[in-house]
Amino acid sequence: MIIPEAESESGQRRPGRPRSAQAHRAILQATLEELADEGYQGMTIEGVAARAGVSKATIYRRWSSKEELVVAAAHRIYTDIPIINTGHLRRDFVAIYTLAYRAVQQNPFLQRLLFRAIGEVHANPEIYRVFIERLFAPRQQQFVELIREAQERGEVRRDLDPWLIIDLIAGPLFYHLMLAPLAPSQPQPLNEDLIERLIDAVFLGLAPRPAVSQGRSG
Repeated sequence: MIIPEAESESGQRRPGRPRSAQAHRAILQATLEELADEGYQGMTIEGVAARAGVSKATIYRRWSSKEELVVAAAHRIYTDIPIINTGHLRRDFVAIYTLAYRAVQQNPFLQRLLFRAIGEVHANPEIYRVFIERLFAPRQQQFVELIREAQERGEVRRDLDPWLIIDLIAGPLFYHLMLAPLAPSQPQPLNEDLIERLIDAVFLGLAPRPAVSQGRSG
């Protein structure tokens, strides 16, 4: 439980009530942990407040509902893993997915949260719809723009739909993140080296095809 100290109006520190920024971070972290442990249906504002070391009133002053709180907490993950655009698509994807991998390594509950999120697709379709509209769709569109820029630069094939390219890159990584832990005999555990090798393998197929020269018929 995170219970930072706060300052009184006189400037003296007193225990029990976190300062605003500290409380904000503690609440979002507690929300993610509560989601991972309890799922959306089982998650309560009371549980989040207890984990964060704040009152329910502190939470409701910032977010009007559990749905709003969950979306804000999920958005925190996205801001921790920014979209990188250096003008080199392969290098950008390696960097983005490496950051995502490191985030999971540093916060093991994120993997449990991902499993929970997949289950919520059917159990709570309304919250899933909100996630799609407010979080996933805008981020996916950023990936599409990265790919289109790379196609304009001639870095990847122009005849491929950007959404297909996203599937090709994200699919193997999600497989290793979600399913490989269930297969003890998996010969290649997910790590930063494997991320780079997977992306390189996909980019072999994405590379522009050499022009076919037309020979003279004689």
